[in-house]
Amino acid sequence: MSNPNYILRAFVETPWAILPGKLAALAEIVARHVSGEKLDADEVQTRIHGAVRPPERRVNSVAVLPLFGTIFPRANMMTDVSGATSAERFGTMFSQLVDDPTVDAIVLDVDSPGGQAGGINELSKTIFDARGRKPIVAVANHFMASAAYWIGSAADELVVTPSGEVGSIGAFAVHEDISAALAKDGIKISIIKDGKYKAEANPYEALSEEARAAIQARVSDVYSAFVEAVARNRGIESAAVRNGFGEGRMVGAYQAVSLGMADRVETLTETIDRLLNKNVPSALAGNRNNASITDQQNNTDGQAPTGEENQSRFTQERARLAAESEKEFQGANIMNLRELLKQRESLLARATELVELADKENRDFTDEERKEYQEILGVGETTGQIGALDAKIEQIIAEREKLRIAAEKKFSTPVAEKPEADHSSKIMKRTEFDKLSDKDRMSFIKSGGRVED
Repeated sequence: MSNPNYILRAFVETPWAILPGKLAALAEIVARHVSGEKLDADEVQTRIHGAVRPPERRVNSVAVLPLFGTIFPRANMMTDVSGATSAERFGTMFSQLVDDPTVDAIVLDVDSPGGQAGGINELSKTIFDARGRKPIVAVANHFMASAAYWIGSAADELVVTPSGEVGSIGAFAVHEDISAALAKDGIKISIIKDGKYKAEANPYEALSEEARAAIQARVSDVYSAFVEAVARNRGIESAAVRNGFGEGRMVGAYQAVSLGMADRVETLTETIDRLLNKNVPSALAGNRNNASITDQQNNTDGQAPTGEENQSRFTQERARLAAESEKEFQGANIMNLRELLKQRESLLARATELVELADKENRDFTDEERKEYQEILGVGETTGQIGALDAKIEQIIAEREKLRIAAEKKFSTPVAEKPEADHSSKIMKRTEFDKLSDKDRMSFIKSGGRVED
């Protein structure tokens, strides 16, 4: 028996979160490499992935970070030869971009069949914990399978290109039994061991039921961690992931959105353009899940939410608070609205304090906290204090606009009464007119000036 077989078995027996066909292709490359056949790096990348790894890049203030090819815990021969991704290296680069003040948004450009399970849960948590610092969007361009979806689902928003696919939520390991081949060749292997399970699941004898159960338990642990991470990332229950997110299969773009596995269908270029235009991910705008914490906490079964449920709900509430904080009122920078805007800011600060306190102590809202939170943000169709302030602010702005239009009509001179020569010198764009003080506006109109939109 040759050394390449030992290396190949060690390679495939670790738990994987990858498409099975891709693991078979990788195993072939490893076998050929360790047997002495050296393949060109570009040839390996094309053979496995159908493309060469794209570079990291910047589009103005948007950083694009590729999650390409098979994912391994650390840099190794496969990452160097096949253009695969090291989870450790990717995490370091991602954290640097989060801390970089010149980067306004991060796009994860994902084209990956998944990879080894080691280090994936930690990387997913790193991305999840970075939410709120700056927009993070993962784009399935065009494949986000298994471990890649584990990672990508942690972003603020998950986008799929029109021809893209996501899913393959699951884990597996491969055990090779070569005992029959050895017996055919007249080779007998003796194993000397100490420790009840030390030589368990070795390749020289048939796999026992006990050993199979141990491998299954290991794979099931990886799968459970995968499911729980996706449930946290997408703000839903674990059962919904197990039973409704493809159940190990890949899902097309539009079906992924309908199932809640993704947020929108869009190309990579369209996503970058949207971020450059400051159109933040839908998750930051609170659109991922229509039910708010106050809706979900008023459940009818009388049972207290679990810690997992609290975590996903507080995540949604942070997105809801972020959306409220980013709301702008056109024309609100005037004296009689400043006090209302200060009140609004103070209420949002208190609501955020309530969420952070409960989350820090790993508990649900108390009855008093829930009541106060509902009074601030409202529940269901009931308008809270924030909503009432918003309505009042918008009413004042609307009334002010009506007065401005009325004054403009009252003091404007009919076009027919003004000499034609004066028109060209007394025309002002609406944007410039709105910048004038009330006194200057009135003076301009009285002098026969006209405002054009």
